Amino acid sequence: MGRRRCLGEKIAFADADRSVTFAEFSQRVDSLVDSFHRLGLKPGDRIALLSRNSVAAMECIATAKAGFIVAPLNWRLAPSELIALLRDCAPNVLVCDVQWASVASAELLDHVAIRTRIVVGAAREGWLSFEDVVAMGRADEAHAEAKGDDTAFLIYTSGTTGTPKAAMISHRGVVANGVASAREAIGVTADDRVLCVMPLFHVGGLCYYLLPSFMAGATSILRPAFEVNDLVESLASQAVTNVHLVPTMISDLVAHPHASSAAGNLRRIVYAGSTMPVALLERVMKVFPSCAFSQSYGLTEGGIVTTLGPEEHRRAAGSETHAHLLQSCGRALSETDLRLVDANGENCKAGLPGEVLVRSGRIMKGYWNLPEKTAEIFSGDYLRTGDIGCLDADGYLYLVDRKNDMIVTGGENVFPSEVEQVLYRSPDVAEAAVFGIADARWIEKVVAAVVLRGGSDATPETLARFARQHLASYKCPKAIFIVRDLPRNGVGKISRKDLRQVFGEGDPKRSGRSTAT
Repeated sequence: MGRRRCLGEKIAFADADRSVTFAEFSQRVDSLVDSFHRLGLKPGDRIALLSRNSVAAMECIATAKAGFIVAPLNWRLAPSELIALLRDCAPNVLVCDVQWASVASAELLDHVAIRTRIVVGAAREGWLSFEDVVAMGRADEAHAEAKGDDTAFLIYTSGTTGTPKAAMISHRGVVANGVASAREAIGVTADDRVLCVMPLFHVGGLCYYLLPSFMAGATSILRPAFEVNDLVESLASQAVTNVHLVPTMISDLVAHPHASSAAGNLRRIVYAGSTMPVALLERVMKVFPSCAFSQSYGLTEGGIVTTLGPEEHRRAAGSETHAHLLQSCGRALSETDLRLVDANGENCKAGLPGEVLVRSGRIMKGYWNLPEKTAEIFSGDYLRTGDIGCLDADGYLYLVDRKNDMIVTGGENVFPSEVEQVLYRSPDVAEAAVFGIADARWIEKVVAAVVLRGGSDATPETLARFARQHLASYKCPKAIFIVRDLPRNGVGKISRKDLRQVFGEGDPKRSGRSTAT
């Protein structure tokens, strides 16, 4: 925090309502830390955060420096999913913005006991005002700070897949990810004005972009969420030089009629969540001819792993010989040990597929309260990513499949089993299989194949409505196919690979009915 004070009156964070300098931010965080101590918190206690991107959210997150463990929760989840996460992390404090304080009061707090509730807004029954809490504390009150191996954040890898899993990110890991990302992946410096539209409950938005930008001394413009018109307006009015997006957002941006004129100061677009289709990248480079591009591959548990930088993007876009680089995730960052292993745990030769294992100072400590799951994901001191990839002779990593069948849609992770569990709760469904297929806008979209129970006259529309009652919108299938049976492999398991081949080519030969939802 000392370096932050040296930056003095430079703006650190700004949202639509207010901005704070680095010095003000440091002082307010110190006051908030003291207030939390006065409210009875001690190191190791959890603070759950349910808020869109804002200065107040960042002030809450920064209190982790005092040893509190901050758990940013996915505000896109359904109430039942949020209840599961709150029960898992058992927070002593819940901090919400105004919108989510109302949701919490109506749908969450009857199911979870939380001692202290704080709303970013006016105080209300049962809730303290965030500004009143900040004012309660003294910035000059000395408190012990967290150690490197202490847990700073609990980042949930999904909503619920039976048991919620929260990756424990240490303070040492936060700093290591921040330094590596700023220097090698996102290319941000103190001269930049970065725009953050990625949600802070995502490790990519928080640990691989916003915190590295803060550590580098950049000014960060916080928008509550992605909306293309707001993005274009912010690029122009805030003189943004660096922005982090997923390819779906980039696709929407380049389709906007004022994108090029609004981005006169933009020097770099950072993307993650999935690789950039070559056709889309070519369109983007025409709209933003003076802009550099970089992408990174990482995961909640494993930290940032690889990066494909601006020079490689230029080479790939300008030459058929190097075009294949755009299908890669780039090369491993410094101080990163990357291995690909076969089913026997032996190292794979160049060009042969294997599971990606990573070792670095940026990986998680383990899963919160899940020692068996932690043991499963580690192989010695290597973390098993669950991704299947190939390394070429030059060290570029190409992901070819996901061992766990996870779907990445618009930068969001969706586990098929979670969606299937909801579909199976419908009295009309006998069998269900959820999988991802390629999509021009979402890059990959969630779809489902369903076998109905005998006598059911359910339609894709009625099943889609049922799913929306129980799942976050991004998890709901974009299309549901009513089929007579589901393909199976030699041991009788449903074959998602066969389903992707059938429905991913736009020829639903096995389908009776389908709809987009």
